[in-house]
Amino acid sequence: MKFFYFFAIILCVKTFAFSTNIKINPDSLTKKTKVKNNRIKHIKEYTFKLNLNNNYKDIEDLKPYLEDKKIIFLGESFHRIKEYNQIKVKIIKYLVNELGFEIVLFESGLWESYITNYFKDSLSQSEILNNAIYPLWHTSHIKDLISFIKEKEIDFGGFDYQSTFTYGQSLTKKYFEKIDKPIANEILRADSLYGIYFGIISKIAVTRKHKVNKNNIFTRDSLKQVCNANYLNLIDSMCKIKYKFNDTIFYNSFMFNLKNKLNVINNLSKYFQFSYIKKHSLYRDEVMAYNFEYLVNNIYRDKKIIVWAHNSHIAKMPEYFNTIKLDQIYRIGLYMYSGRRTISLYGDSIINLKKPHPNSIEEIIHNSGYNITFVDFLRHTQKNKYNSWMFNKIPSFVSGTQKQKIIPKKCYEGVILINDVNPSELDNSWRQCIKE
Repeated sequence: MKFFYFFAIILCVKTFAFSTNIKINPDSLTKKTKVKNNRIKHIKEYTFKLNLNNNYKDIEDLKPYLEDKKIIFLGESFHRIKEYNQIKVKIIKYLVNELGFEIVLFESGLWESYITNYFKDSLSQSEILNNAIYPLWHTSHIKDLISFIKEKEIDFGGFDYQSTFTYGQSLTKKYFEKIDKPIANEILRADSLYGIYFGIISKIAVTRKHKVNKNNIFTRDSLKQVCNANYLNLIDSMCKIKYKFNDTIFYNSFMFNLKNKLNVINNLSKYFQFSYIKKHSLYRDEVMAYNFEYLVNNIYRDKKIIVWAHNSHIAKMPEYFNTIKLDQIYRIGLYMYSGRRTISLYGDSIINLKKPHPNSIEEIIHNSGYNITFVDFLRHTQKNKYNSWMFNKIPSFVSGTQKQKIIPKKCYEGVILINDVNPSELDNSWRQCIKE
């Protein structure tokens, strides 16, 4: 009964306060609330407004941060977002046209992308996508980017080891048949089995509660031995016909590809299991960083490079760099505040994004009031009460739905937040292929 009277008194006091329009004294605000309000006020002082139109005046604001960098990483918190593709293509065009960047590297297959780039002048946009780029980027905006790459006569590539099965196989066969037909057939056989091996390991990885089909385990271990032998034999055969290659860079790149696959075969299965998904992710970042450094130091030496990949990769890869200096790079993470996305990367079902957590990276940057906001972290060298969120571990969303805590300044040099997003539409031919 006492609790009831106490509650009634509180309710009356609140009702009286609102009915008489009593103003809150600023001095009565807590210190935490004051800091938050000041942070909101100050965030507009170090953020820039971007847009999706074809006017590059807004991108000019990024120039002081990017012009002296050799490598620009463009991330994304989820792969199939229309507005991510739009703003990234716009930034890439600016970097190429105004700041002299010459290479675009995708989170796609290392060799498949290399061989496709080799033949790109004779290929259509769709043929390039179908041979080199993962299907989740087979969209109209990426087609536009491929046209731009061809028009500007710049190169593209990939740095991932994940198997893309038949990607690039016809082009690889086309090239090697002119060098040595038996070798061409040997490559095709080895890569086909590698694709099957990778598929079986992936199937084991997503099996719930460790209810793994024993036949898959047997097939995996048997295929591992065969794949290992195939690539060892192929490396030996390639060494014997090295004299037939006039293009040393091409030969060395293919040999690196073979050794890379051999490394994956012998190391992947112990990570790519359901209980080791996180370890596999770190292994993938490590291998991608190794591949990326090879490209930077051997294929694209002294070139300015743009990288298109997931936020998690651009945040982690630099930790494994041995030769690339961190002051040469600038990583831009892309986040979304609200909107919709597909449930899966290749599905049609749509879900709404979750509301960002209070004090999350999305909620804080959203206070800029812009539809698309860029904020730099690099020049914030000293922590204060207004920018402390950049230095502290705060919530963020992976894929717009999964909570993750990060230290923004440790993961990126800058961030772009887009207030409202929509799913990107996949190319129809690949949508049909995926369904099959």
